[in-house]
Amino acid sequence: MPNEISVNLLKPHPKNTDYYSDLEPEKYEEIKRSIKAHGIRDPLKVKPDYTILAGHQRYRIALELGLQEVPITVMDVSDEEAEYLMIADNEERRQSDNDPMKKARRAAFLKKYWGVKQGPKFPQNEENKTAKDIADAVGINTKNLNRLLKLNDLIPEIQALVSSGELGTTAAHELAHLSPETQKSLLESYGKKITEIKAAEAKELRRQIEEEIKTKNNTVLEKQLSEKEEALREVSRELEEVRQALADMEEDNKKGHEIVNKLLDELNEKDSVIEELNNDTRRQNLLEDIAKLEKEKNHLVMEIEYLNQQAGEAKQKKSLADPVVNLANRTLNPLLEFKGKLEIMLNEIEEDPYNSINMCFTRHLRVLESIRDVMRQAQERFAKRKAEKKEKADEIAL
Repeated sequence: MPNEISVNLLKPHPKNTDYYSDLEPEKYEEIKRSIKAHGIRDPLKVKPDYTILAGHQRYRIALELGLQEVPITVMDVSDEEAEYLMIADNEERRQSDNDPMKKARRAAFLKKYWGVKQGPKFPQNEENKTAKDIADAVGINTKNLNRLLKLNDLIPEIQALVSSGELGTTAAHELAHLSPETQKSLLESYGKKITEIKAAEAKELRRQIEEEIKTKNNTVLEKQLSEKEEALREVSRELEEVRQALADMEEDNKKGHEIVNKLLDELNEKDSVIEELNNDTRRQNLLEDIAKLEKEKNHLVMEIEYLNQQAGEAKQKKSLADPVVNLANRTLNPLLEFKGKLEIMLNEIEEDPYNSINMCFTRHLRVLESIRDVMRQAQERFAKRKAEKKEKADEIAL
């Protein structure tokens, strides 16, 4: 059972007047008499918020007759499906509505809703809808469907003239190919006289305007092309300048590398000179050390010769100087040993002065010091013995 609600809760669908006109007065009055006598037997279809989907004319009649409540059937659907149900239901009931613009709007909605040319968005009875289905739904021939759909490109002011019948659909179709700005300018120029334009005149007017636009566009394109060519030439010039700058930079870089390499060569030469100078300095230091060692050697040789001389004298006085001889022998043996080591050291220095001088000198320095201590002790004892012998000799002479 359909529900009944207060007629004051109902509200017309906002797009109803875009798709349909009111019924002809005669048909409207016929339905009104039937409702007055029998009431509304066919419920209005509404959304949950009581927006009317089907039954706008019955709603008007109920208001005029002062009915308090009307029967409804609630359709819980999306906005897009609600709009489709409104068109589908009314197409069955109001096939007499032949307003070209309203018919063009209904055809455009069905094309979008059914996804014609893009595939069916909502399959109906599991069949894909086509342009023929759209044409059949709005009551026109399929070959005229594109001409009808083109009327939707008219500006609202010219659409109103088409809806009122003041401007024919054929002429309107020609004007629909013009841009909205051109249509507006044309309407401002012609005013109401635009309704007097015949189809052939509209076609010629369209041709002239499109030719003017084409010429204007060509002029604009030529100007833009000229500007782009000039910009391209400018870019080419700038590119050439950049290339030249890069070439100059590359040349400068090459020269810079040459200068750096030259400086490196000079630096290497200076390093070689410095190395040679350092080697000369080390050689000179070594020669000085060798001279010092040679001097020490000569000094030691002189001391050894002196000791040998003393030893000879001591041997002649052996009976009187045995202790002195023994002391000289003890002193002479280390000196002779040191002499051999010193000669070995000097030979090593002569063979490899750079690596041997410090090692040899350090190794024998301690030996030299100990020998010098022994020589000092021997000299002291020899002097003491000599003094004692002299005293004894003096005593014997007395």
